Amino acid sequence: MKLTLSYTRNLLALACLAALAGPAMAQDNADTGAADAKKAANLETVTVTGSRISNPNVISPTPVSVLTAAEIKATGAVNIGDILTTLPQLATTFTMGNSTRFIGTAGVSFQDLRNLGTSRTLVLVNGRRFVGASAGDTAVDTNLIPADWVERVEIITGGASAVYGADAVTGVVNFILKKNYQGANLHAQFGSSEHGNFNKGIVSLTGGMNFANNRGNIAASVEHSDQDELMFPDRFGNKS
Repeated sequence: MKLTLSYTRNLLALACLAALAGPAMAQDNADTGAADAKKAANLETVTVTGSRISNPNVISPTPVSVLTAAEIKATGAVNIGDILTTLPQLATTFTMGNSTRFIGTAGVSFQDLRNLGTSRTLVLVNGRRFVGASAGDTAVDTNLIPADWVERVEIITGGASAVYGADAVTGVVNFILKKNYQGANLHAQFGSSEHGNFNKGIVSLTGGMNFANNRGNIAASVEHSDQDELMFPDRFGNKS
């Protein structure tokens, strides 16, 4: 009986101590929280030294170069293919200056990664294969892709054949088009070389709309570009 009374007294003592300590701890936590809130309110700047910012070059096993629509328009060029050939990854195999290398290639704009051949460079539109522009060849003429619809161009070099097959030995050029295009846009520009003899211009009209309660979208684009010929003697010929 004496042991039971002693045990009960100990439990009551512990319960009393816990009841007394509870409000004190709560008060301490409240004071600490208020102090932290006051310090946070007095902060003027926050410097982030590390972050998990999404970067395709970090999370991708192969490097990805991205060319946005704003960057394309800022160049003032009328041909997307010629803009891409200014990148170090792509060779100037087919441009407006040398597109007549072979029969049936006049005016085409093929992409050639690492100068290993246009047939080894896979050109996609929204991640899907596009129809080839030359008979018996899978090379894609980028002039067939409406410039006003391009949102960005992603260029993958190396390691793409494991995913896309043997036609992507040198890499992939993927054209990402705008989705749910709505409204109308008229784009017109004209430019000339400061040395003369090289006028170029482009006029395009693009329109689109949603239908079926925004479950579908239809869009159309009409584009016409013109570029004067520029011969070697026009720049480096005998002026005498």
